[in-house]
This record gives sequence, structure tokens and C-alpha cells, in this order.
Amino acid sequence: MCGPVSQFRSSQTLIQIF
Repeated sequence: MCGPVSQFRSSQTLIQIF
């Protein structure tokens, strides 16, 4: 996946890690 969707998923992953 490329685009805002992938960035949104990455942001959620970072939020869950912290």
C-alpha cells in the first residue's frame, strides 16, 4: 500500500507502541 493509508497505519502502529 502506498499513500495516506499506509502513513495512517504507520501512525497507529507508533501510537500503539508508545
